[in-house]
Amino acid sequence: MKKIFDIPLNRKNTWSTKWDLYKNKDIIPLWVADMDFKSPDVVENAFKERIEHGGYGYTDIPQELNEEIIHFYKKNNWLIQEDWIVWLPGLETVIHQIYNLIMDTQSVIVPRPIYPPFLNAAKHSNKKIIFHDLEKVDGRLVYNLEKLSEEAEENARMVVLCSPHNPGGRVWTRAELERLAAFVRRHDLILVSDEIHHDLTFGIKHTPMALIEGIKDQLIMMTATTKTFNIAGGHVGNVIIESPGLRDQFAKRMTALHHQASLA
Repeated sequence: MKKIFDIPLNRKNTWSTKWDLYKNKDIIPLWVADMDFKSPDVVENAFKERIEHGGYGYTDIPQELNEEIIHFYKKNNWLIQEDWIVWLPGLETVIHQIYNLIMDTQSVIVPRPIYPPFLNAAKHSNKKIIFHDLEKVDGRLVYNLEKLSEEAEENARMVVLCSPHNPGGRVWTRAELERLAAFVRRHDLILVSDEIHHDLTFGIKHTPMALIEGIKDQLIMMTATTKTFNIAGGHVGNVIIESPGLRDQFAKRMTALHHQASLA
């Protein structure tokens, strides 16, 4: 594989969301997780192979892709089964649908600061947001579980976790995740864990929330390889839900919307 991080990529005049926002301005855009380096050779070669084939019609998820995802997460000792995976056209499009798994009279606990779509989806799905302001302790963002318990009393049904956290890059320790899982169990909540940045931790060990005991029946894992391989424009991701009941609710909602993963 080439040392792609030594080769900057000029993305101007390529309809780049990141750069066009500040077109003709002397600003370096650092507002979105979108790298200015080429994707690795293995990705480029796969695109070339598809282009040489010449067909770009409707495409089902191949068996091989499910197997690759299972293998991909196995490196973190997370052993998933194929039927736990629900494929999606990117994660932004489904946060709204995840919120709709709960009733309009129920609330979503959302930490701040956080990736904006979590806020926008709650607003547009008519769900009340209970903001939980993360605290800074020794220069690191942390959940205040005492305050979180008070906030959960306000008819909350769901709580959001970014792991690693976006923004801020916090890689939560296993002990922190265990305490959050205990809180979720105690208050009978659904936990939505966005782990799309799990490979970008600068050598710090990432623990998937799915490895924390006693949480699987209340857990929705949002994952993707788009950040790892710099292919966010491909619009493909997945939700992994071990609980059959919770997974069935979500899968039926996505089937009704006829959302399919991208050909890319």
